[in-house]
Amino acid sequence: MRAIGNLVLAAAYRVIRAIGGSDLVDRFYGMKRVAIIGGGLAGLTCAYALKQRGMEAVVFDASPLQGGRARTEHRDGFTVDAGAQYLLDPELFRNTFRLIRDLGLSSDILPIAPHAGQVYKGKIYRYSVASALGLLKFKGLNIADKALLPRMAYLLARYSPQLDFHHPEHGLDFDDETVASFAKRELSQNVLNYVAGPLISTLFFYGSEETSKLLYLLLARHMYNTRISTLQGGIGRVTARLSQETSIVAGGPVATVVADGSSYVIETQRFSNVVVAAPGDAVLGIAGMEELLSGPPLFHFMTTWIRHAYQKAVGFLQSPAVARMSLRTA
Repeated sequence: MRAIGNLVLAAAYRVIRAIGGSDLVDRFYGMKRVAIIGGGLAGLTCAYALKQRGMEAVVFDASPLQGGRARTEHRDGFTVDAGAQYLLDPELFRNTFRLIRDLGLSSDILPIAPHAGQVYKGKIYRYSVASALGLLKFKGLNIADKALLPRMAYLLARYSPQLDFHHPEHGLDFDDETVASFAKRELSQNVLNYVAGPLISTLFFYGSEETSKLLYLLLARHMYNTRISTLQGGIGRVTARLSQETSIVAGGPVATVVADGSSYVIETQRFSNVVVAAPGDAVLGIAGMEELLSGPPLFHFMTTWIRHAYQKAVGFLQSPAVARMSLRTA
């Protein structure tokens, strides 16, 4: 399942500062009305923080159930996280833990062991995913495959200056191929089949053919000896609590964003600003968005971000004359 993204929250907070961060804007933010497209963790967090600053925000969500991949469902007496199900180290996920604290949920954080189960030939094998030794024990790897695994340490050392979990834009050069392509090229097909592929699809919801190697490198760099935790009652308690604080229009995707003078119109409602907190491949499906994002930022957005489903665009449109986007990983 897909992990909660400190990266997404960092982006949401940057957008908030951009909308209302200066002293001049702070004096007038009561006049602002912000539309947020996307009711996942990023969109709901942005709405919550804007409300804390006295700004009105309305979240538009395509799903009747808010939370996106950070949603918890209850089935047949079981609590099931629909996507995100764990938190990495508090220093790594510091924005997420800050949000949990602000929502009064810190006492419900539960530590969990960093172990994964591998199903191989009808049996389940348990390994630590926070140690190199644990990875070497994975079934299905031959001696040659295991000999290639230390190469990952070399690659991480080589790329380390560009791998910053809180500034993923430093690693955009690595957002040029999928995990599947990277693992086959640098390691082996077996490493992809039995280690990289299953870990990515289990932990991050999407498969290795849909996920960028940038995320994989960031994860690999920070997974060693990391602490893992979850929230009692499910990660979805975060987005459920955020939803209680938010005005939400749900049940259908935003079809059109229209720039009208100094404001924007979405479904007959008028807004001073628009925050986009939706999967990258959905953004340009909104009529009017391509025109608002025309120019070099659009080219960069399309070529670098839209290709991989794991990534999310978190940005804002501040003025119809100058459309700006701030992109971060989900």
